[in-house]
Amino acid sequence: MKKILIVVLLFCFGRVYAQDKKIDSLINLLKTTKSDTEKVCIQSDLLNFYAQYNDSTSFYKTYQQAYQLAEKINYPEGKIVLLNRLAHFYVLNSSVVKSKNALIKAEDIASKINNKSYLAKVYYEYSVLYKSSDNYATALSYNFKSLKISESQKDTVAIANCYGQIANIYRKQKDFLKANEFYKKAYQFDSLTKDEDNIAVSLSNIGLSYGDLKDFDNAIFYLKKSLLLKRKRLNLRGVSNTL
Repeated sequence: MKKILIVVLLFCFGRVYAQDKKIDSLINLLKTTKSDTEKVCIQSDLLNFYAQYNDSTSFYKTYQQAYQLAEKINYPEGKIVLLNRLAHFYVLNSSVVKSKNALIKAEDIASKINNKSYLAKVYYEYSVLYKSSDNYATALSYNFKSLKISESQKDTVAIANCYGQIANIYRKQKDFLKANEFYKKAYQFDSLTKDEDNIAVSLSNIGLSYGDLKDFDNAIFYLKKSLLLKRKRLNLRGVSNTL
């Protein structure tokens, strides 16, 4: 029992240490870069880590600094990304109304600059919001709107994300056949990007959906394929989840 506890503690501290190093690296980069647009992008990346830690103080402080800078340099795309980050953080903290208000603002900016790619990103976040509220019909509607734009833009990464999210919604509704179908579509597009981390996630999701369908041979087959990739990528958290 003691050995297991030590392994778990080392695993947890290892993950935290790795994330802390990434945060420190981004903060150092923020101090040295001279490009204001790059500063907004770096701060946007920092928001992701602060959201993972649920560090609301650092999150809101960084968000305000980044948004003010994006306004100052007239960078609407940056504002849309930041508002999406804010909306997602609100979802994580069960603030549905605040999340929706942030997305309405982001949608308005994307519409004014007539940027379909960014509008697709906003629609995707709407789907995340409505899925969190168990409003699956509306979540699917926004996801398919995002998918349609992403397909027209030939945005392979966005298409894969949409298929994965659609599958998640179907799985929530216990429509396991549909979930399996869309997880496979997500895997096809993830494979085109050659992003092994995303491919591993898609393989794991396919395995889980086969488990839902009680097809345990296929479930184990896909989970093992996912496990191989996660070990290759030294993704300890992913390895743990798949095991």
